[in-house]
Amino acid sequence: MAKSNDNGYVEQGPESEISRNDGKVWYIPHHGVYHPRKAKLRVVFDCSAEYLDVSLNDHLLHGRNLATKLHSMLLRFRKEPVAIMGDNESMLYQVEVPEKHKDFLRFYWWPKGDSNIEPKVFRMTVHWFGAISSPACANMALRQVIIDSQGLCDDEVMKCISEYFYVDDCLKSVPMPKGAIDMIMDLKDLCKRGGFNLRDCISNRKDVLELIPVEDRIHQMDTLGLDIQTGFHVMEFGGASD
Repeated sequence: MAKSNDNGYVEQGPESEISRNDGKVWYIPHHGVYHPRKAKLRVVFDCSAEYLDVSLNDHLLHGRNLATKLHSMLLRFRKEPVAIMGDNESMLYQVEVPEKHKDFLRFYWWPKGDSNIEPKVFRMTVHWFGAISSPACANMALRQVIIDSQGLCDDEVMKCISEYFYVDDCLKSVPMPKGAIDMIMDLKDLCKRGGFNLRDCISNRKDVLELIPVEDRIHQMDTLGLDIQTGFHVMEFGGASD
């Protein structure tokens, strides 16, 4: 919660707005979910929680499904021999909620996590996991980057956003290592135009990984096993075979 506050994802509700009673206020329950493998506690906001048989999700529009079809993307991903992957950091949290809608995203929390004092009203300033409208809003914002960058970037890089992203994850393959590095750097710059941060980049080629800036590459490089010979080879048409 403190990190979300520091990053501007949440804010304490203005005192002048706390008592508003115009039907445009909603409070969302939340709880923590612990991930034993990652040793991480994640906050989950329950937008499906009902009050008087109504939930926030009942009144949110699902929006168009702009996500690339997973099976199509995986097939294209296997087309070329050099694979690259990346992740848009906290993608939903990079898409801001209009001021007039923030009070639909209220919740109670203790300032600075001090449970010895009375909880205060906080509200989200960005879209979050759990709201059925969030994926469509985030995907729309990412697609807007393409529209805003017409003529400023290579067409293949912009095509990567429209066809090789599954929500926040990018999976792309290219013929040569040099093209992989160029694609990662150009794609990172393009995402940055829309306020997104492409990070945790990874490749099946060690020479590609080593040219990615340390802060942008995946940290578990020593566990990838890229030095192990597996008998895997690439056929002339770019497909893979054992």
